[in-house]
Amino acid sequence: MLLVLPLVAAALAQPLSRVPPGARAVTVMVCPRADGCDDAWSALVAHTTPLGLPVLDFDVVAAAGPGGRDRLLAFEAEMAPIRAGTASPPAVSAALAALDELPFTVTGEDLFRLWLAEGASRYPSVEADRALQSAASVSLGRVTDLGQLRDGVLARYLDLAAAVRPTATIRVTSDTPGRAFVDGRPVGDTPVTVAVPPGWHRVTVERTGRLTAWTGSADLPDAAGLLIRAVLAPDDGAAALEAAVIAAGKGLPAPTATVDALRAWGRDNGLTWVRFVELAPTDKVAALSDPPEERIADPDPAAPPWDLRAVYLDVPAGRLGPHGPGPAALVVAGDPDRFRLGASLGYLRVQELFDTDTIPAHDHVTVELAAQLRLLPPLALDVRLGLAHSAQPYSLDEDWMDANVYPLSVSARLGRATGGPYVAGGALALIPYAVGGQVLAGWDLTPSTAWRVAPEVRAGFVDKGWLVGGNVVVTRIR
Repeated sequence: MLLVLPLVAAALAQPLSRVPPGARAVTVMVCPRADGCDDAWSALVAHTTPLGLPVLDFDVVAAAGPGGRDRLLAFEAEMAPIRAGTASPPAVSAALAALDELPFTVTGEDLFRLWLAEGASRYPSVEADRALQSAASVSLGRVTDLGQLRDGVLARYLDLAAAVRPTATIRVTSDTPGRAFVDGRPVGDTPVTVAVPPGWHRVTVERTGRLTAWTGSADLPDAAGLLIRAVLAPDDGAAALEAAVIAAGKGLPAPTATVDALRAWGRDNGLTWVRFVELAPTDKVAALSDPPEERIADPDPAAPPWDLRAVYLDVPAGRLGPHGPGPAALVVAGDPDRFRLGASLGYLRVQELFDTDTIPAHDHVTVELAAQLRLLPPLALDVRLGLAHSAQPYSLDEDWMDANVYPLSVSARLGRATGGPYVAGGALALIPYAVGGQVLAGWDLTPSTAWRVAPEVRAGFVDKGWLVGGNVVVTRIR
C-alpha cells in the first residue's frame, strides 16, 4: 500500500503528452522564444491544474503541421521492411527518400539499418562502401543485426567497421541557437564541430524546446572538412504553426493549409475548441491578442505575474482567431470525466476478532453500484452501495442469521482523470453487521473515451474485525 502513494504522486506530476480521452477542449502553450519557456510553462500548469483544464505543449500539436504527421507516417511505413530485414532495393530507395523528407531527428538505430540496407543493395560499389562505413560509424563499430547480409557484404562491412577512424570533420552552425545531432547522436549546441569517419551522415538541428528540426545530409568521401549552415529562422514544422497562430492573434488570416492541418488534429482527437496561449511577464508585451485574457500568478511568490493572451481554434467551423468561449467555459469542455457511474464485481473476506473459539472468517462475493464525482483535480468523491453474499450464513445480530450483508462506502479518491494509479480511503458500513473504514488502491485503464476499467485491492477495519478483498470496477463517463 505504501508503494502506491509514490506512484500516484509521480503520475500526478507528469505533463500531459496527449489529449485526455473524451476531452472536448484543451489549452496549448505556444513559445516563440528561442531561449525556451520553462518558467512560463510552470506558471501555466500551476494555474490550470486546479481548474481541471488539460494543458499541452505545442510540440504535441506540431506533428499535425505541414510535413509533420503525414511524413512521419510515411517514413514509418517505409521503415517496416527495413526493420524486418526483408527490404528489396526499391524499398531501400523509398525509405531513403522518405528520410530526406522527414523534419525530425531519427535515431541512430534506424539510420544504422538504413545505411546497412543501402550498402547491401548497392554492393559492390564506391557508394556501397560509403553506406557500410556510415553504418559502422552509427553503430560505433559494434557488430550487430547482421544476420541478413550476404557473405561478401558482411566481410566488407566487418573490414570497414574494424578500420573506422574519425578522419573528417563537420562544422554545424545555425542562424538561431539550436541543438545539433549527427546520425541521431547529440553533438552539442551550435556552432559545433564534430569528427566523423568518411561516408554519408545525417545532420539535424533542433530549436530550443522543439521536436521538429532542420535536416541536411553530408557525403564525405575522404578525409575532409564540411561546413553546414542550418537555417532555422523561417520555420520548422512547429514554428510554421506557431507563426500562423500568432498572426491570427493579431487579426491576420492564417494560411488555409495550416488551419486545415490544425483542424484535422482537433477532429482526430475529438475536440471542439483548442485554446492557444502565450504567457509574457506583465512588464513585457506578448505576441498574441491584446488585451490579455487572464493575469495569472507565478509559482514563485517573488516573481511578477504573467499576462495570458489566447487564440481559439473552433474545430467544427475551422476558424482560428482571438475570439472563443473563454477559460470558464473550457473548464467543463476540457473535463469530460467529472462524473462516472458503474458497477464493481469482487471478493471480500471479513475476519472476526472477538470469537475466541473459532475466530471465523467469512468470504463474500460482492456486487456494488459505484458513483464517482470529481470535486477538484485530482480529488474525487467515491460512493458505493451493493450486496456481499457469503457461502455460509452467519450471525449478523443476536437474533438474525443471514448470508448477505450490504456494503455502503463513502471515500475520498486521489488520482488522475486521464488514467493511472489511484488511492482512496473513507468510511465503510456492512449493513447491518459492522461499521468502520477502508483503504482502496487501484489502476485506472482507459479502453475508450467513455469507459474506465480499474482492478483494485481493498483493506480495512470494522468494529467486528478486519477485512481484505479486491474488485474490478467498470464505470462510464456520464
